[in-house]
Amino acid sequence: PKPREIVYQYFNLTKVNFNNSLIKNGTIEFRVNNSWISENGIKKVYLARYEGEWKKLKTELINKTEKYSYYRASVNSFSYFAILGEVCEEGEKRCNGDNLEQCINNSWQVIEVCEYGCNPSTLSCNPKPSGEEEEGGGGGGGGGGYVPPAISKIVKTTNLSIYRVEILLKEPKRSPSVKISEISTLPEGISEPEQTYKLFQVNKTNFDNEDIKNVTLEFKVPNSWITENNIAEVYLYGYENGWSRLDTEIANETPDYNYYVAYSTFLPSYLAIAGIKERQVCIEGEKRCFNNELQVCRDNAWKTLEVCAYGCNSTLLVCNPKPSEIRKICEEGARRCRNNNLEQCINNSWQVIEICEYGCNETTLSCNPKPEALPVIWLILGLIIAAGTGGILYLKRERIKGLIKSLKGGKDLDRRIMRVEAKIAKLKAQGKDTREIEEELELVKKDLEIGLKEIAESRLDALEKKLENF
Repeated sequence: PKPREIVYQYFNLTKVNFNNSLIKNGTIEFRVNNSWISENGIKKVYLARYEGEWKKLKTELINKTEKYSYYRASVNSFSYFAILGEVCEEGEKRCNGDNLEQCINNSWQVIEVCEYGCNPSTLSCNPKPSGEEEEGGGGGGGGGGYVPPAISKIVKTTNLSIYRVEILLKEPKRSPSVKISEISTLPEGISEPEQTYKLFQVNKTNFDNEDIKNVTLEFKVPNSWITENNIAEVYLYGYENGWSRLDTEIANETPDYNYYVAYSTFLPSYLAIAGIKERQVCIEGEKRCFNNELQVCRDNAWKTLEVCAYGCNSTLLVCNPKPSEIRKICEEGARRCRNNNLEQCINNSWQVIEICEYGCNETTLSCNPKPEALPVIWLILGLIIAAGTGGILYLKRERIKGLIKSLKGGKDLDRRIMRVEAKIAKLKAQGKDTREIEEELELVKKDLEIGLKEIAESRLDALEKKLENF
């Protein structure tokens, strides 16, 4: 059977590999177009499930945007569902002009025509005025003239947005009255509150604020203004040497108007109905990273675009790509010899830990120790003996000295070249450009190969000085 409420949509949820007996609890989230709510005068939206008859589920409003209203309903079984709209709650009352209406079978029906107006705050007909302020006063009788009685309560009803004012005085006064007028502008020097709906001027007669015990003001605001201006809360403001916000609460809601009541201990000279805009959560289309979620702003709320498996990049506002596999270069802690450098594997890369002045030992993976000095003189003497004892007689003292010097000098050059090579290796490990120095060292070696020892020494001297300042 069709529900008595207005139907927005029917739908069915099909279960796969489970049944209702396995469901502990669940939720269904859905949205409804605001234009459908407005056009049909919908006050409440429900999700209903069919179980031989349509049963309403507990449904709550979770978000509202310019186009849609979003809801969440609790469910414990799946079957046929319907999204329903209620024009009114059964037994609910409302004022419609001078008519007092009641909700019967999801429709408003007149239950009383109010002779003195319908009060939307109490949802009842106003009683016949008695002992209240009357506009214009009465004419005098014959003789001594009419003296009005002192009264302690003033009730003012109008056709304005502020439609009723009730003032309770501390002491009875004779002929107290109040006049409320809607105005379009305020006097020079007084600025209106932000998001003002309407302004009013108040004139008091035969009483002052010091005479007031309390004031109750009832007013209404069209829902169209609230929606168009994105208003979250409505207040009544009073001006008396500056604006102050009066205690304001909502009294009733209808498809066309929201009704409010404001309370005060004085009656301001000027009144303003104004609203506070809904707080802006985010800018439409803006993106952000929220933990591992990439989110986008839609309808003033953050919506998750994607859950990032490898983290969200808050700089680029994208999900990080899957990291590429890292090629293993070496075993952590392993050592190797490379030229005259002793290297170790640190963080998957070879790093120089020592420059070996006397060469690197591939077997022990350590630097060679400094070799013992060769007995040069005995080597020379051995050569002389090998050449024959007679050769000694023909060698001059100067030639022997020169040979000794030459052998020593050659050994020194080799060691100096090795030290230069070690320094070049260290500089390269630091990422410095050593190509020019390497080319000069090659020239030194070529000079030695062709016997230009003095030129090689000179080049090497200059190269060593250059390395000191590199």
